[in-house]
Amino acid sequence: MCGLAAMMAAGPPVVDDRTVVLPQLVDPVIDNSIGVVHGGIASTGLEVVASAAVNAGRRDDPLVTASLRVNFLRRFVAGGSEPGSQTRYVGSTLRVGRRSGVADAQAIGSDGKIALTARLTAYRC
Repeated sequence: MCGLAAMMAAGPPVVDDRTVVLPQLVDPVIDNSIGVVHGGIASTGLEVVASAAVNAGRRDDPLVTASLRVNFLRRFVAGGSEPGSQTRYVGSTLRVGRRSGVADAQAIGSDGKIALTARLTAYRC
C-alpha cells in the first residue's frame, strides 16, 4: 500500500455498480488527541468514495469535485475486526450526467452507525 491510501490508513476499495466502499484501518497517526479519526482524514475518505462513485465507469474526462459538504454526527473511531463491523466509508451516486454528478457518502463506525455524512457535487472541467 502506498500513496494516499497509506497516508489515510485505508484498506483496498470495493466497487459495486453505483457504490464504493473504502475500509478505514486502525492507525494512531490518523487519530486526533482524543482517539477519534481526525476530521480532515475522515473528510478526505468521504470525498474519495463519493468521487470514485460518480466517476465509476466513465470513459471520458473525469468529473472533478466542486463542493463537498460534511456533517459530523458522532465520534468516528477506527476499528472493528468482525466481518461487517469494520469502520468504512461508503459512497453512492444520486445522479450522474455527462457534465455533472452528485453523490452521497457516509463514514460508518464499527457499531454500524453513521458517524459522518457528506454530499459531493462534481463537474466536468
